[in-house]
Amino acid sequence: MEKRIDIGAIQERLEFELGSTRYQEYRIVLAKFLSHKISKTEFDAEFSDVVSSECVNLHNHLIRSILYNAYNRVAPLTPAFRDLYEKQLHKESPTTTTTTT
Repeated sequence: MEKRIDIGAIQERLEFELGSTRYQEYRIVLAKFLSHKISKTEFDAEFSDVVSSECVNLHNHLIRSILYNAYNRVAPLTPAFRDLYEKQLHKESPTTTTTTT
């Protein structure tokens, strides 16, 4: 089994490097981009206003780690999330019932 990358540790490091206010701005900009509320060009402009060039590698590491965990279907760290993950994997497709009148 592949080892899960600890996303929380990367987020904490990014928050430490950016500071709380800029980290919250970063999260907002990223959320707007990922939800298609802003274009890539707008994201780049807003991102560069919030994230220093020294922190770009941390951002990239965070995104790559999220994708790694998702792509490799690495089980979540906590037992509760692991149970939920397992249930989703083994969930049967819904059955359809028909009624006759």
